[in-house]
Amino acid sequence: MQRVTPKTNVPVPARRLAATAGAVAIAVALAGCQWNRTTHEHTGSMPPTYQERHPITVGYQPVDLIVHADPHIGGLSAEDRTAVAGLARQYRNTGNGAIHLQAPSGGKYESAAHKGAAQIRQILRREGVDPSILAVHTYRAEDGYDSAPMKLVFYRYAANAGPCGDWPKDVSDNHQNVEWYNHGCAQQRNLAAMLEDPRDIVGPRGHGPRDAERRVTVQEKYREGQDSSTVYRDGAARASEVGGQ
Repeated sequence: MQRVTPKTNVPVPARRLAATAGAVAIAVALAGCQWNRTTHEHTGSMPPTYQERHPITVGYQPVDLIVHADPHIGGLSAEDRTAVAGLARQYRNTGNGAIHLQAPSGGKYESAAHKGAAQIRQILRREGVDPSILAVHTYRAEDGYDSAPMKLVFYRYAANAGPCGDWPKDVSDNHQNVEWYNHGCAQQRNLAAMLEDPRDIVGPRGHGPRDAERRVTVQEKYREGQDSSTVYRDGAARASEVGGQ
């Protein structure tokens, strides 16, 4: 004899309610996915912070100067020597690599160019720059002019950010209350311009030389069994004494 398991009859309204609830749940889930995807695409289209939208970049930038080899004065003029001194100070502060000199050769300018190169080396040494970094390159100069140009060029690290003034959309249409694209650009450019040495962004500076004289003094006192600490003798009143007056 076959045994029949009785089925539980579910009322028709309950069945319809369950189906409707399932459809609503699926619709809400799909809407949520669509909303998240839309929001992600909207916020992902623009970096959220001004540091990411307008990063400060560091790269090489040429610094050049043109002076003249004048055969009538046998070298550089006083104005040119002053300009070379200014370039040497720029190199000392921000320069990197060699200083290249393009000098004329041949004809009446060659002697003036040799003397001008020697004057440039003297100026570099006087301004605290090693003159051995001067790399001389020659070109053939044609006679017919009072003087021939001599070009100095070196490369330095330069920081930059921007360009600014990019407004890709109406700032009044901001339902998500996010920063507009150009926000912070001027601040980044000003910060890049104020950097003393843009190489500080690339990496930290190394330690300076240690005080060798102080180190020798400490070692001698240590060997003799003396106190090697520094004793400061200041006749000024202490802060606690000033406050008690």
